Amino acid sequence: KRASLERYFSPEVAKRVASGEIDLKLGGGVKSGTVFFSDIVGFTTMSEAMEPASVVTKINRYFKYMVDIVFHYKGTIDKFMGDAIMAVWNVWEPIEDEALMAVTAGIEMQNSVYLLNGEFLKEGEKEIHMGIGLNSGHFIGGNMGHEKRMECTCIGDNVNLAQRLESKAGRGHVFISETTFDRAKGRVLAVRLKPTRVKGKANPVTILSARGVNAPSREGKLFITSLPFKAGSPDGQDALLIKAKPLGDDLVLGLCLLRDQPKDNRLEMHFCVPELPPFMIPIELQGEVPTRATTGKCMKGVFSCAGTPLETLFNECVIESDKAPEDIPRGAVKAATATDH
Repeated sequence: KRASLERYFSPEVAKRVASGEIDLKLGGGVKSGTVFFSDIVGFTTMSEAMEPASVVTKINRYFKYMVDIVFHYKGTIDKFMGDAIMAVWNVWEPIEDEALMAVTAGIEMQNSVYLLNGEFLKEGEKEIHMGIGLNSGHFIGGNMGHEKRMECTCIGDNVNLAQRLESKAGRGHVFISETTFDRAKGRVLAVRLKPTRVKGKANPVTILSARGVNAPSREGKLFITSLPFKAGSPDGQDALLIKAKPLGDDLVLGLCLLRDQPKDNRLEMHFCVPELPPFMIPIELQGEVPTRATTGKCMKGVFSCAGTPLETLFNECVIESDKAPEDIPRGAVKAATATDH
């Protein structure tokens, strides 16, 4: 029984359900938590050119990566909807810093998609890209349906808003509401977009693009990030800055995911964060960091963020954008030539 429950719940929640601490009878009540939706951008179009069996295999590989991360950060899978995932935090058990945990899961999931795409490229398969939406607040959560067919789920306006945010998120984006940002208590690094209209809301809604979180560290600040850049040139290969540790005097120790081994120790990072102006930062690489990934390279190095958007992001946690969600392309973004900082 517990093994079956762990297919849907995190191991800790499954343990409590199996022991009877959590009752899964029909019914529900008002909950306060964070709701998550993700969706593969353009998957319908891509799957039309694939054999059905290949579609199932590909989506299941993707789900394996994503579900492991949800469970790692104490979330619960609510349901799968085609290639979409709905997950919730703080519904079946109290979770400290539930909004921060949910956003961190989203950031880690985007970074994992990069690693998964490395496998696909190696196998001659097409890459996939994902958009994520998160909202926090009160909603109705519980077991709904019929005694013969129940579903543990959440409904309500705040659930709908999370899905609306996801529908506006393009590749690599983790779009969050102001409520989620506020609940994370200054621990989320985000770009605040111009207000936009969403279905079901009379007034415009402000969406923030989460680009990192301030993770606890025994040695001071440590940012887990998902900041895309082109390696070496504006036309270079896709890469990601996935961790950043401020060292003082605007110097930062960074961790990058790259497709290939760099040719020398100095690498130009041409950042192509679509909600921000383009900028370039050189990084002095110090060596490779071992990972369990079967493709790509993880490199560490030191760079200066002085005079760039990262300086504001790392120091103030939020930066204002002159773009609304609809101004940001959902597909690939090419890095423009930017001034060397």
